[in-house]
Amino acid sequence: MNATAQQTRHDWYAALFILALSLLFFLPALDASVVQREQELRVALTARDMTDGGSWLTPHYLGQLRLRKPPLMYWLVAASYHLGGSTNSAFLARIPSAISGVTLSLLIFLVARNFFGRRRAIFAAIICATSFIILRQGRLAETDVLLTLWVTLAVWSGYRALFTNKRMAWTVLAGLASGVGFMTKGPAAFALPLFAWIGFMLIRRRSAGSSRGVGGTLAHFALWIFFALLVAAPWYGYLAIRAGSLAQLHQELSATFGETTQHAGQWQYYLYTLFQALAPWSLLIPFSISTIWRGVRRNNELRFALVWFATTFLALTFTSSKQIHYCTLLAPPASLLLGWYLRLLLRRRKALRQLSTPFLIVYLIATLSSVTRVMPATEPTQLIKTIVEQNQAAFANAEQVFLIGRNRATLEFHVGRSISDMDSIKEALRHAKPGDILFFNNNTAEIPPTPQGTRLVAADEQRGLRCVIWEKLEDE
Repeated sequence: MNATAQQTRHDWYAALFILALSLLFFLPALDASVVQREQELRVALTARDMTDGGSWLTPHYLGQLRLRKPPLMYWLVAASYHLGGSTNSAFLARIPSAISGVTLSLLIFLVARNFFGRRRAIFAAIICATSFIILRQGRLAETDVLLTLWVTLAVWSGYRALFTNKRMAWTVLAGLASGVGFMTKGPAAFALPLFAWIGFMLIRRRSAGSSRGVGGTLAHFALWIFFALLVAAPWYGYLAIRAGSLAQLHQELSATFGETTQHAGQWQYYLYTLFQALAPWSLLIPFSISTIWRGVRRNNELRFALVWFATTFLALTFTSSKQIHYCTLLAPPASLLLGWYLRLLLRRRKALRQLSTPFLIVYLIATLSSVTRVMPATEPTQLIKTIVEQNQAAFANAEQVFLIGRNRATLEFHVGRSISDMDSIKEALRHAKPGDILFFNNNTAEIPPTPQGTRLVAADEQRGLRCVIWEKLEDE
């Protein structure tokens, strides 16, 4: 066996190792935690509406038109529901994100393998897959990891278009990835690759006198835009020709593009949030950037990764909306930088090299235990999921379910049907028919006595949340 064939075989072994490790982290106990985050509930319930006969082109959430986010994630979750035969399975709702996390880890391995070699690629992929924010978001039915996957593919394809003979093919791939990314979560899929490419080209021109532009020529840049729009424009065009959607589309896009925001934050928000989002590897970020900065002129790939990280960080900093899960977009370039630095550090420090394997094993076991067992058990609203699962027959036999309290969307997802929201027990009793279910949940008041004309089905309390299920009896 020649050296090239042997190297290829080792690359395949490494990729299979990353695949196995990623599956181990993203798939087990994927349905253990309750579906409670608003961002996740929007995806899960909007996809259910599509699956249950609603429009796949004009998404609806809890009966309201939902156009703020493009529909790709809704379509993927709805397809998962169809294939799995259930619309109240957290596993089915989250599997598209989990697969995105696994694919992102493999893509980071491929990028780093092309940049730095196999061993640094293994480190980079492990860092990406086990960073707090990627691991958390990859186990939720949200759009962030899927968007990060497409942005990563677009950024890398743009870089490859600069340095290979197949510039046309790589430019087309970058455009398609940006377009699919836009259909996932909007303009970040256009803006972030563009910032990284332009930033890198400006540095190259200044340091080496290069006259080559983004994608090589303006024609390649136009090709990138064309293929991106080819993917993203049809859905927006469809909405534009629907007279009833124009006002709603403008309102939703205003929020999407930052004219209004519900998550305003100070400019320095990501300076400290980044260290939590990329924990535990984030502790190495200052050292890796300092080391790379001193020798960055000698390595185009490191320069590109550093520019990618810096431009993404600046873009997030100057965006009005600030949320920790946006840091998923920083994980790919940070993983490349940290993977390169960690390999260098272990080569220079024999003691660290000896401790690295035991540390990694302990960390992986602790992290896996945390995300699959500890974190789900500490969620206050876990009681809603538990009590619904224990009383499925009562909900299945009821014609209607009435909620008195909070967490309507969470209850609606786990019950698997529409819920009527009531202001009081008396109001619920007025509307309820024999056999209907009244679901009370509150974290401030004591469990009330069983109302006249109902029977107690179940009652429980956990971490301050109180849940009660009553069934309406026949009128005497």
